[in-house]
Amino acid sequence: MESSLEFSVADLAELALEHAYEGVIVIDHLGIIRYFNRAMENISRLKREDVLGRHVKAYAKVTRLHKVLETGEPELGIRCDVWDDVILNRIPIKKDGKIIGVVGVFLFKQFELRQLLEKLEKLESTVKNYEQKVSGILSAEYQLDDIIGSSKAIMVAKDLVRRVAPKELTVLITGESGTGKEMFAQAIHNLSQRKAGPFVPVNCASVPIELIEAELFGYEPGAFTGSRNRTKEGKIEMANKGTLFLDEIGDMPLEMQAKVLRVIEDKRIQRLGSNKVQRVDFRIIAATNKDLHEAVEQNRFRSDLFYRLNVVTLRLPPLRERPEDVEELLHFFAENVASKYQLKDLSFSPSALAALRQYSWPGNVRELINAIVFSAHNTDGHTIHRAHLPPEIQEARGSRAGRGDQPLTLKPLALASERQAIEKALALADGNKARAASLLNIHRSTLYKKMRRLGI
Repeated sequence: MESSLEFSVADLAELALEHAYEGVIVIDHLGIIRYFNRAMENISRLKREDVLGRHVKAYAKVTRLHKVLETGEPELGIRCDVWDDVILNRIPIKKDGKIIGVVGVFLFKQFELRQLLEKLEKLESTVKNYEQKVSGILSAEYQLDDIIGSSKAIMVAKDLVRRVAPKELTVLITGESGTGKEMFAQAIHNLSQRKAGPFVPVNCASVPIELIEAELFGYEPGAFTGSRNRTKEGKIEMANKGTLFLDEIGDMPLEMQAKVLRVIEDKRIQRLGSNKVQRVDFRIIAATNKDLHEAVEQNRFRSDLFYRLNVVTLRLPPLRERPEDVEELLHFFAENVASKYQLKDLSFSPSALAALRQYSWPGNVRELINAIVFSAHNTDGHTIHRAHLPPEIQEARGSRAGRGDQPLTLKPLALASERQAIEKALALADGNKARAASLLNIHRSTLYKKMRRLGI
């Protein structure tokens, strides 16, 4: 029984050629046709019993194999003169340096091949576009030189970045909202050994509590109610070979903090709904505008996670602590705003500059940019005057110097004093609203209302 399944190499070769998609014809050293497969019959419309044993010259219109027999030179990728959709390869068969025959291979249905090549080119183009988009989404845009400021506080922060970025150190960036924490995180990534890898930001405050685990770890189809019927890669997995930036880490739910800590320690993840454990390699940078020391004391933040993150602390100063940078920032962003919104070149009058310099900027650089956008669209010319500035800047105490032509009224003065008191309390409390309310001897809800009314 076993012997009936045994074939010689020659038998196997002949079977393979017989079932080949391409047409194959073989002639010997005399030009006699010795092999003519089924596909060759379909292409030529000739029967093998009619051609086998005959000289190939009898079919000169169909093939030029006899020419290759004479020259000994192969002819490859030749378009057939008889059939438009056929490409020919004519290859001499040699043994001990002598030509003993020629094999002809007919590749037919070229239009199908062309269609496949066109589809492949389109797919390659699509993949390239997606790669470029993904690369853009998961890349760090800002370099350290993009961060504007020459004050001592900023120079100290930049110097620390230069020293720690090339090393595999975890960095915790602290600072009020609008101080540029993500810009510094991107700068660290771009100065690190991982700069060619992805930079994956996750805003822990903006992701709903019920979805944050799926966002970080990814999931398999049907892992939870409402999950899409497909696999989703999590942000931690996406950060492999790159940097994971956990922004507003102080807002992460306690139950998630334990899971993130485990990943930081083990560098392993498991998608929701999957039994497969994957290794991940990433550097972590975290940022917060919260007082994590206080959060740890109040059991709102895990102490073990805090000490894992707090290897290198980079404190970013609020704008009020570096007033010497204000004018440089104003001119830089005025140029950007003019370019973005196709406006005339913008400049500031002396009175506007004085008001802007004296303002306390509770919203920091983000508020400064918004103020420029507002002012640029509040003027018909290219010079921004004091009257074009946002009302809160015009009304703030200190911004009114030099306005002797306009009488001071009680309400603006009261608002300015109230704003100043709240801003000072927030500064003393490091942005903690509960502590600020306690310092002001008012209820926290009252503080929130006043902050909303004053635009703080």
